[in-house]
Amino acid sequence: MAFEFRRRVRRAKPADGSQGVVGRYGLAVATVVAATGMRFALKRVVGVYEPYLPFALAVALTALFGGRGPGMAANALGAVVVAWFFLEPAHAFADPAAAWALALFVVFAQSWPPAFRIRSEH
Repeated sequence: MAFEFRRRVRRAKPADGSQGVVGRYGLAVATVVAATGMRFALKRVVGVYEPYLPFALAVALTALFGGRGPGMAANALGAVVVAWFFLEPAHAFADPAAAWALALFVVFAQSWPPAFRIRSEH
């Protein structure tokens, strides 16, 4: 199964600017919505721990297949969704400790798109 997945990923074309802007940014929104659904589904299992994990995957996939701009949009949208739904207190932007963790997620996730870009060009 891993071999088949690698073959499909190789066939998928990384962003080169030929896709439409709406399609690339639509990918950013779709991956964040999927990550939100995954996080809500796993809420009983993981509780309040690891709220960023599915969103990091969404940013990585968006940056790989959509490019830098959509990757940044997925990062920003994911950060807002995490802060609003998954950090305590829910539906508020109040906790300073959570704000530092959120800022760390945003900075770390923004370092991924250039690495994916270099890897996809080789």
